Amino acid sequence: MPHVIETVQIGMDPDSLWRKAGHFGDVGAWHPALARVDSEGDQPGAIRRVETKQGDKQIEQLDQVDPVRHLYRYSMKETAMPVANYSAEFRIDGSDPGASTVVWSAKFDVTAGNEENGVEIVRQFLRRGLYNLRKTCGRPTA
Repeated sequence: MPHVIETVQIGMDPDSLWRKAGHFGDVGAWHPALARVDSEGDQPGAIRRVETKQGDKQIEQLDQVDPVRHLYRYSMKETAMPVANYSAEFRIDGSDPGASTVVWSAKFDVTAGNEENGVEIVRQFLRRGLYNLRKTCGRPTA
């Protein structure tokens, strides 16, 4: 089962960044590939329906949320991506004073094509989201 981990440094403290980007539905405000995100809330079991700018749709379920540790975990219920058994974690860690390290990771099985291509699709999705989050939320840190 592949495991993809992407990180980015953002020049904003973890509490402020969590308030801006840590709600389950917030991804729609900062991920450049997403056209629409409808989320039912921030409690385990909540569903978010995502539509990409290409018109692909996916349904994700919030499995765990820990605002104190600035993290949530979710699973993919339906997706056009060639993956199954997809579970992911979005986490904001403190780094230097006034800065954060955002970690977005996913584990999944590739269901179509070769594994390397499937992993790259997920990696690019996570990476594009994190880089745009940094662009919208604060100066990059060293």
